[in-house]
Amino acid sequence: MDLPLYLVIAAIGFLGIAVALVDPLLVVMLAVPGVLFVQRIGGANLNLSISDLLTTAAAIIALPLLRADMRTTTRLLGIAVVFEAILLLTVVVHPNSKSGFEWAHRLVLVAGSIAIGGVLGRARRAGQAVTVFLVLTTALAVVAIGASVAHGFAPARPFGMQKNFVGAMTASAVLIAFLAPAWLQVRRRDLKAIIVLCSVGLLASQSRGAMVALAAALLVAEIRKGRVSRRGIIAIAVVTPLVVFAFVSLRNESGQHHINSLTYRADYSALAYREWHMSPVFGQGLRFFTQPDAILQSDAHNVIATTLAESGLVGAAALALLIGLTLLALWRLPPETGAIAIAFVAGRFVHGQFDIYWVAATTTLPWLMVGIACGTADADLADEEAVAPAPHRSSVARLGRR
Repeated sequence: MDLPLYLVIAAIGFLGIAVALVDPLLVVMLAVPGVLFVQRIGGANLNLSISDLLTTAAAIIALPLLRADMRTTTRLLGIAVVFEAILLLTVVVHPNSKSGFEWAHRLVLVAGSIAIGGVLGRARRAGQAVTVFLVLTTALAVVAIGASVAHGFAPARPFGMQKNFVGAMTASAVLIAFLAPAWLQVRRRDLKAIIVLCSVGLLASQSRGAMVALAAALLVAEIRKGRVSRRGIIAIAVVTPLVVFAFVSLRNESGQHHINSLTYRADYSALAYREWHMSPVFGQGLRFFTQPDAILQSDAHNVIATTLAESGLVGAAALALLIGLTLLALWRLPPETGAIAIAFVAGRFVHGQFDIYWVAATTTLPWLMVGIACGTADADLADEEAVAPAPHRSSVARLGRR
């Protein structure tokens, strides 16, 4: 049932004000486990997810909490702003309310999430927020396993959630538990339980894109670390059966002659490229497929096809800059800090080759992890500057500006 948007906003607003009076960071922290709440509110006029609403509120609170010494975080925010500035050109060329709203939505998904994660990382509060996410996701995985078994091992859709969303969340929990950054502070045996339950939950979802994305993310993380650790070998052993299942399932589905998910995706991508060919530079506008005269009446399940169709070569260049410069900036961080964020960005892009990229929660979480990595790096640098002898502080500061 769709709830009136103003009632939901009022209720969350009053709750947020009460919590913010006690501790503003508590509201910011809610955005991390809040990615699991994708129920829609607002009806047909302004359709939002609870995750979007929490992210927006947390970003508004986080922005004034950004500090002058958060140079790594502000550098990433600058990259996000450049992306949005370039993307704004297609909104100017194709002005309409839905295009403008989607532009603002992506601003929140990327820049807003980076600001939230940065503030949490700088304040050393990211571990608490992510731990709550892991607990809730593990519970979701257990419910998904039960739902799949109860329905003859069909793809799990607990609480009516889309299977690819369930797959993305459980895969994210597995990735976090395997990489186990120092700021997480979860006991090893609990991490093992999370890995086992969420891996089985991922299998229950039968989200093949999430399985492939998880494998790619773990591979990228190991490359960044520059070594294959014992934990990395275990990760490969756990993820390999999931990848084998994904490819065998895809091969079996490709041999079928009836309409299936592969044919749908191929058709959507083909129509998206046709839309792009009609307007190669600026595309047809963000969310053009909601217009009645559009050839494609749905979002393509491929981020490259969607980007070209929506914003043309301009949008493709903007996305390439966003992903490329972000990975470059994160690569310059120490591996123990930046590897997890690199893995999330790369994994999400890989998943975007098989599914819709610009959606709440599944895109929010990777950019939250980017912000957390940057905020943690800023906090580490501030600690180093605080204990460094006075003559050496300038060299430490220069290191942070690299």
